Amino acid sequence: MNQGDSGTANTADREIANTRIFDAPRELIWKAWTDPKHVAEWWGPNGFTNTIHEMDVRPGGVWRFTSFYKTVFGWSIRERGDGQLAFDDGVGEVSGTWVRGRKPATEPGLLIYIMVDNVAATSEAVIANGGNIVQPIGADAPEITARFSDPAGNVLGLYQEPTRS
Repeated sequence: MNQGDSGTANTADREIANTRIFDAPRELIWKAWTDPKHVAEWWGPNGFTNTIHEMDVRPGGVWRFTSFYKTVFGWSIRERGDGQLAFDDGVGEVSGTWVRGRKPATEPGLLIYIMVDNVAATSEAVIANGGNIVQPIGADAPEITARFSDPAGNVLGLYQEPTRS
């Protein structure tokens, strides 16, 4: 059937076929695939954080989600040859990896700051993508900083270089 006949677009090039046998009740499997709270826990690479903004699994429904670090900071996310999840920053200066299986770093010991062009704008992006501001701009004056927690609860800092007069 084509779009003109039914009013429905051909989506064969965007379908996912997944076959697996689970030792769990059918209702729980359905929730794991259709309830945003469940999907956010497992969708994507191990250790990755997603925020689900909208999810309607009916035909023609919409699914909007955010991969926090990619969306907020423009990082590219990749899987290394050894299977570890890694990132590269948006300007090609910093690469790193996440260590899986640890509890979120909610209390900073060594606090990592991410340099950004605009702490205020980045703070807004953090909030819009499921993070929280835990220390607003101004607490470290005259430095331009803020601290945030990502959707998993890890606390990091934002730093903006002051403009030179």
